Amino acid sequence: MQYDLIIVGSGPAGYVGAVRAAKYGLTTAIIEKEANLGGTCLNWGCIPTKTLLKTAKVIHTIQDAEKYGVSTSGMSFDFGKIMARKNKVVKRIVKGVDFLMKHNGVDVIRGEASFVDRNTLKTPQGDLTAKNILIATGSSPARPPIPGLDSPNVVTSRELLDLKECPKSLVIIGAGVIGIEFASFFRSLGVEVTVIEMLGEILPMIDPEIAAMFKRQIAKSGMQFHLSSKVTKVQDNAVFFEDTQGQEHAVQAEKVLLSIGVVPNTAGLNLEGIGVALEKRSIVTDEKMQTSVPGIYAAGDVNGIWMLAHKASREAEVAVDTIAGKHVKMQYRAIPSCIYTSPEIATVGLSEQEAQEQGIEFAVGRYDMVANGRFLGETEGERGIVKAIVGKKHGELLGLHILAPYASEMITAGTHGIEAELLIEDFDETVYPHPTICEAVREAILNADIG
Repeated sequence: MQYDLIIVGSGPAGYVGAVRAAKYGLTTAIIEKEANLGGTCLNWGCIPTKTLLKTAKVIHTIQDAEKYGVSTSGMSFDFGKIMARKNKVVKRIVKGVDFLMKHNGVDVIRGEASFVDRNTLKTPQGDLTAKNILIATGSSPARPPIPGLDSPNVVTSRELLDLKECPKSLVIIGAGVIGIEFASFFRSLGVEVTVIEMLGEILPMIDPEIAAMFKRQIAKSGMQFHLSSKVTKVQDNAVFFEDTQGQEHAVQAEKVLLSIGVVPNTAGLNLEGIGVALEKRSIVTDEKMQTSVPGIYAAGDVNGIWMLAHKASREAEVAVDTIAGKHVKMQYRAIPSCIYTSPEIATVGLSEQEAQEQGIEFAVGRYDMVANGRFLGETEGERGIVKAIVGKKHGELLGLHILAPYASEMITAGTHGIEAELLIEDFDETVYPHPTICEAVREAILNADIG
């Protein structure tokens, strides 16, 4: 059978693209090598980690109960039940993806795929052909050439999510989003957590002021940080690293999480054999998600751009819309990024540094969350901030950066504002509900002095 579209990979790009294609009436198949549909996000990423972080927030609330006049005693947790709830949530969502494929008439092919030519894929069920093919194979944890990473106590996020017992100590190599979210979760369980990062600050992709403020807050929990430190080896349950002075140090840990980023899954697809252009292992795509080979598209982590699930889904939609004859293109100026810790961090659009590098004249509007009524009512001893980057020439919102409870929900206001090119006066004329945390978004934007 020849399909209109075959999709390789069933993550947020793959299954969203398949549903979109089916709605256009395109005959569609999706190929998945894993046992479950949904990709990393649903099985070993976004969904299970956020489920665990909810547990961390519940523990945080109980530990702070005395501050709100509520007495508690004898708090304990059952690690097995925590992980069982995580598994239950994942199973339910994966079943939902299975249903979507059946409901939309998408054929699911199990196993690995590789290109025979630009229209043909070799699969365990034989060669399949299609007018168009969408590559959505995602990414995998990066593994640098550090001696000892093959030790049994060294795990990636995937293995960490399958632990049967809670470790007493954990060293995390890498202070990016994945590392910090796991650090927050395990520290909430009382695990001795040490984070080692080669750069000088945690969360290097986040606004430096917000990253520093966040680090001060989570450090109060007893989490240990070694920044500007290079891991040299893992040996006998110890992680060895060098500081900026070249001094060697070692930290003992029951488990070691390797969390230094991800690399696109392009191996085994025979992309070079059919002429698909790669750059640093990522598939090169244009604004319509087309690769260098006509009829072959790529979406999600595999193209190395903004490795986020929601970005992957939108790229897949753009690819399928293009296949269906629509005139669309992918926009990257308003892709939100969220970190689901306590407090949360969310960002969208340009940072101050990026605006400076692009030669844009801008003003920064700040709003300290301690001036927000609901924030004061729902927190004790915490800090937060909203920063808005506003262009001076037109007064348009360029970027929004938030450290606050519910930041992952608040950021949508900034995402829409940037995508719709809203101006200060547009926010001034918009009434936000009171009392809400989200009021801080409007206040920060209005605080930008554009002259």
